[in-house]
Parts: sequence; structure tokens; C-alpha cells
Amino acid sequence: MKQYGLWLLGVLLLLALSPLYAQEDIVFEGVIDDTSPSASFSVELNAGDVIGVYAVPVDGDLDPTIEIREPDGDVGAYNDNATPDTVNATVFYTAPESGIYTVIVGRYTFEPTSGSFLLTIEFLEEEPSPSVADWRGASDGDRYALSGSPRTYETEHFIIHYTLSGDDATTERYAEVVGQVFEYAWQLQVEELGWPPPPPDDGRGGDDRYDVYIGNVLGRYGSALAYASPDADLAGDNPFTEEVEDIAAPSHIVIENGFTEIDESTLDMLYTTAAHEFNHAIQFNFDFMEPHTWYFEATAVWIETISNRISNDAWEYSDNNLSYNEVCFGTVSEDPSSSLIYGDWLLLQSLVDRYGAGIIQTLWREISQYDGFNALGKALERYGDSVPDALERYRLQNLLGDYKIETAFVNTLTLTSRIHQTGVIHAQTGVQELGANYYDVRLPRGLYRVNFESDAGLHLWAVGILGDVAELTNLEQGGVIDTDAYDFNYLVVFNPNYDNDVDSCRNAFYTITISPVEDEGVQRTAPSRTLSAEKFRPIR
Repeated sequence: MKQYGLWLLGVLLLLALSPLYAQEDIVFEGVIDDTSPSASFSVELNAGDVIGVYAVPVDGDLDPTIEIREPDGDVGAYNDNATPDTVNATVFYTAPESGIYTVIVGRYTFEPTSGSFLLTIEFLEEEPSPSVADWRGASDGDRYALSGSPRTYETEHFIIHYTLSGDDATTERYAEVVGQVFEYAWQLQVEELGWPPPPPDDGRGGDDRYDVYIGNVLGRYGSALAYASPDADLAGDNPFTEEVEDIAAPSHIVIENGFTEIDESTLDMLYTTAAHEFNHAIQFNFDFMEPHTWYFEATAVWIETISNRISNDAWEYSDNNLSYNEVCFGTVSEDPSSSLIYGDWLLLQSLVDRYGAGIIQTLWREISQYDGFNALGKALERYGDSVPDALERYRLQNLLGDYKIETAFVNTLTLTSRIHQTGVIHAQTGVQELGANYYDVRLPRGLYRVNFESDAGLHLWAVGILGDVAELTNLEQGGVIDTDAYDFNYLVVFNPNYDNDVDSCRNAFYTITISPVEDEGVQRTAPSRTLSAEKFRPIR
């Protein structure tokens, strides 16, 4: 779903509640606001217990989230919106062990929401098997019901459905503009980039042209400006692709009706939103049930950047994404902002910089055949690359801002520490799968020996920046750096480990020992590669 802005998870506010026992349904009422941005309580579960957890707003504009913390503090499950057409949060969860679990109700806070909520914990016999309609907010044939007499505006590839009355009321002019911006999205993505068009929908909106409905999305569905919904009951093979898919699906889009005054700002927003949502429709050509949701949002935001010359949305997402560089890549449940998967578009830009825009469509063709990181791995194999190598380049590229994008790169990376003296550095929080830690080396000018210890096979890089050039040195288990050779010096720890469970992230720990070189004749470890530092800005 295209979101206007970022999702931020509220700071935990633990309520003084005793653990709740027994197998009876539990109902909890509470209020989320600026004073109490989240609410938590405990429940005792036995290994194998199955629960359904439902957070429903009662009043206000609250957009609730649910997080389940396991006895050791790890995130066991997380959900914001159960489907694109609701702000209710829903989690089905099976306890892996006996113990005290914490259920946390948070909120969408980029445009802070607040209000009272009703939380229900239901004990179940087993987790319900998801139907295809549970994926990506899919429908089983239902289309958006307009509040007034339906009208249409038709273009070559789209039918725009709208009304002039009720909550969904808009204007004929707005319907025409919506048609124009979606035609532009088609021209860019289908005609110019060569993506396959969405499959036919059996004429559900009148014929097989793509259907866009103009409705009261923002007022009815929280902060969403639009959403794309697959028609799950028509899922199968897309006749417009070379591959044979099992779960490609036609779809339809619903877009906000409130921007009736067309000005430059509104047009920018519409072009961005149409590009994003129509790309979701194209993604559904391949596999609308892909479990790694970061693929959907990262690709759609990357398309925004092509459509709108790096939109403000894209930079907002990447700024937040970069600041959580130590978090495992592609995560949702460990996502502190509910927006990191949107900011993952920068990895796709890294791949495009190296291999060209065609790699993104190659990736989606592999997604139609493989799940999770297996799809990315298969796509990268075609270029002689791998998932760890691509992510390692991405983490180093982020330090330098070395992207082939027209606007200035904003470095919002989070430093793990600044190193002002020699000695032993113990990683306090470590680094998760495919994540990175960054150290700003502020030692006096000279040669230093760096030793690196890790049981997880982590990688250590030295990055020296002199003018517009950065030299990168793979220190492996240790090496010698020369702080006198550069204007800026950094150490970067990268975790090359990963698996397909991006919602179960683990911290890997390490030790760095730095000592001055006193022996004569010792030279620094030779650099492995260079990158441009023209866009480099020091980490604050």
C-alpha cells in the first residue's frame, strides 16, 4: 500500500499489569496518545498455544499496531494493517516455548494518530490457514463500492470509476487528471521500461482495461493515499509474460478523492502515487503472494524515483532506512518505523547503478519462480553476483553516497561509535543479518594495527576518504590502517549471514582491538577497491 509518510512505532510504555492466565479470551481497553504512545501487558502461554490478537480502534484517528515479544525479548510477530482497506491490526501466533509473553499495542505516528482501542486475545485450536485473499489485501472478486451514482472516464488503458455525490464525491476534471497520470504510469512502465501489462480481469469494470476507483481513501483507511488490490479468485498465469506463473493476478486500484484542486503539488503527488500503485499492479503479474514484502514496496518506491526524479517520499523513506543500518535487511517485525521496507529501494538503486534497470525486471521474473532471498540470489547469479556481496557493496555505498542519482544524497547513517583512543571495542548490541555498524575513527595521525574477532564470520572494512576518492580496504581478521593518509577514516562491520526468515533477526557480536604500530617498516594494508566520494558527507 502506498503510504503518505512514514510509520513510527511508539516507545514502549509498560503498564503495571499482572500476567494473565487461563485459556479464556482476554479483552483489554486502552488509550494511545502523545502521553501514552503505546501500551503493553503480559500473558502466560504454554509451548504450542495458539492465539489470535486483534487491535481495533474505537474512536479518534488511531491506527494501531500489534507486536508480540517472546520471553527472551525477541519480536515474535508484528502487524500494522491486517489488509490495505483497514487500520485494524491482526496477528495469529503460535508460542514456541512456555513463558511470559508481552503484547504491545503501538500506533502509526509519522502523522501521529491517537484514540482508544479494544484489544482481544483469542485462544485458538490452530492458526487459521491463510486464503489467497489474505495476501496483499487481495479481494475475492469484490470491487470498491462508490457512495453515489457511478460514472466513468475512459482512456486507452484505464477506466476511471468515480461519483459526484456522497463521501467519494469528486469532480469530472479530477477524474480526467487521474486518467492522465495513470496513462503516464503505463507509458513509463509498460512502453518504456518493457514491463508486462496486468492480466485481464474478465471485464469486471466494464472490459479488460485496468480499473481505477476514486474514493474516500484517506478518510476511510487511515493515512493511505491509494492501494492496489489483487483479484485473488482470478489468480493463475499471466498471458503477457514469458514465464508460467501460478499466482499472478489481475487487480484494481483505489485512489484518494480529496485533491480536487489541481495544482503543481497535487500533480506531483498524483504522479508519484499512480506510479507506485500501478507498479504494484505490475508486480502482481508475477507473484502477489511473495512472502518478502520488501520486494513490493522497495520496487514501487524505486519506480517513484524514475517517475518523479527522486520524490520526497523516497528520500523520507531512505533517510529513516539508513539510520537503522544495523537492523537485518528486509525485516518487518523488527522494523522500528514500519517504513524500512519502503526505504529498501536504495538497494535496488545500487543494483541498477551496477547492472542497469533491467535487473529489476529480472528480479521479478525470479520472484515468480522462487520465494524470499532465493529470488534475489537467482537474479544476481545471472550477473555473477550474490546476495552477501550485493548487500556488502550497498552498505559501503551508503557510507559514501556513491549513487547515480541526480539529487544530493543525504547521509543519515547511525554511528555505532567514534573511536578516539586505542584499546578493545566490544560491540554492545552487535549487528543483525546483512546489516552494518559504522565507526568514525578519530585517532591521532599514524599507523594502527586492527584485530577483529567474530564467531559469526563477520567482515571488517576500513574506509579512507581523501578529497573525492574513497579507498576501501578489506581487513578480514585484521590489518594495518594509516589515519594520516586520509581526511576521514571509518571502520565498517558487515554481517554477511542471512536466511529467509527476515522476521526473526539475530544479533552477531564481535571485538575490535586497535593498537599503535611501533615496529619500523610496517606498511598499511593495501586497499581493495575505490569508490567516488563526491557525494560524501560525514556522519553526524
